[in-house]
Amino acid sequence: MAPAHRLFERNHNDGRPALTTIGIGDGGNEIGMGKISPGVIGRNIPNGELIACRVPTDHLIVCGVSNWGAYALAAGVALVRGAKLDPALFDLEKEREYLRIMVEQGPLVDGVTAQQTVTVDGLSFEEYAKPLVRIRDILGV
Repeated sequence: MAPAHRLFERNHNDGRPALTTIGIGDGGNEIGMGKISPGVIGRNIPNGELIACRVPTDHLIVCGVSNWGAYALAAGVALVRGAKLDPALFDLEKEREYLRIMVEQGPLVDGVTAQQTVTVDGLSFEEYAKPLVRIRDILGV
């Protein structure tokens, strides 16, 4: 794995923050979850004391599924900026196809079940897609 945490290191030589950062996490191991005490992660996430990320970000979005947080962030930024998001971003059949390809060729595994299935964090694709549909509907795309 690449040392991605280096992108989130806090200081230049003069002590200034390098840049404003946002983390999105759902299981304690994602960059940004270091903003939460490892003890809290340990008490609330299975094996949390082993997997807790120690890298904080300036802002942290905690959500049931990280992808939902990313979609919500993109939607919020679009709303604030008065921009229209491309409806193709919410094409659920494309999303399902991308997931299928990553499972077959990745090999991607479900983050909860550790099985090589077209599911997301233990959810069927249909359940996973419900918040995406709601975000799409809110945006009117």
